[in-house]
Amino acid sequence: MKCSGTVFNFGGEQSGHLIFRDFGTTGDGLVAALQILRIMKAKGQPLSKLAKCWTRFPQLVVNIKVREKIPFEKLDGILKLVRRQKRS
Repeated sequence: MKCSGTVFNFGGEQSGHLIFRDFGTTGDGLVAALQILRIMKAKGQPLSKLAKCWTRFPQLVVNIKVREKIPFEKLDGILKLVRRQKRS
């Protein structure tokens, strides 16, 4: 996961998936549960107490209507931008 050029090893998705990059690139419920249990044990605190420091940053998803849905492959320059982003 990357943000402003900084690489992070933990992230999440709006769906609730937790992603621990040290263990995979997609959300995995079992890995998330084990990591939370590990943190609880290391801190010696229940989840209810650890969760109090959690700050939610809600997202707003807005669907927009378009006249025509053009495949990405047919949009000028879009694949070039995708390839450039994958390299960085």
